[in-house]
Order: sequence, then C-alpha cells, then structure tokens
Amino acid sequence: MPEPFSDVQIDIETPIHPTESIEKIQRAISNLFPDVVFLEPQDGRLWGTARDIGKLKERLAAQAIRNASRKVLLNGIRPGHLFFALSKQVAFVGRVNFSDDGPLGDIIVIVRTEQPGLLVDYLTDKKDEGPLPRRGHPRKDARVCKDEYLGHPGD
Repeated sequence: MPEPFSDVQIDIETPIHPTESIEKIQRAISNLFPDVVFLEPQDGRLWGTARDIGKLKERLAAQAIRNASRKVLLNGIRPGHLFFALSKQVAFVGRVNFSDDGPLGDIIVIVRTEQPGLLVDYLTDKKDEGPLPRRGHPRKDARVCKDEYLGHPGD
C-alpha cells in the first residue's frame, strides 16, 4: 500500500553564511528529508526538492511534539501548500525544532499538496476530529511575510 501523501512536492531553501559548511547544511536537511535532491548553491542560498515526508512524521512522534507541532503547522496552511521553518542547528542532529528567524537563518520548507489540512492531520496523527477551522488571511506585521519573500504570496 502506498504511503499517504507520497505525491507531495517538498521545496526546501536556506541561506548559506560564510561561516557555515554547505556539507553540514545538506546533512541537516537530509536528516529530515532523506530523499532530498540539492541544486547548485547560488547567491548565498541552498535549494533542494524532496518527496518523502515520512521522516519528519517519524521525528515528530519520537520527540513527542505532535500537539505543539500541530499548532505551528496549522498556522502554515496556505492554499495548495503547507509552509514552515526549521532550525538548521537542531536539524543537524536529526531533531525537529520549528523556528522563526534563527541566528543562522532557517530551513524554509514548502510542502505542495492539494490537502494541506489533511497533511497536518497525517503528520500529527490526528484523526476524525471534524473539519479544520476556517483560517483567515495569514497574520501580517511590519516584517516581510516569508511567503512573499519566497515568491509564494498568500491569498
């Protein structure tokens, strides 16, 4: 039987600072997305694509952070995708820590799927809780929204 959400496309992006090792950044990302294929670093950024979301699900369960993760992930639902950011340093040791503006820059993850709410349910093992609450427009404040920065504007 195929793994649920095997049809997702995962886009990954992160800054590379002069003090960082590209190999270590690639290892950090590979720890959570083992099938990642990296593109050539360009303009101080590293990009990759993956399809396997299973390791992330496994880490959320092993770290017993599914409920806290659910709150973060629900806030990242956008039409046609799920958006979140991870700490590079924590990912390097194979753990998940959702981040926002970490000192070395975050690993930005965009999971493209037609059912981002069901993906959150899958990742956090929530079942049969009825429909997800309607979410309005993402919160905007004085900082540039990461969706807009990455060229994926919300509605």
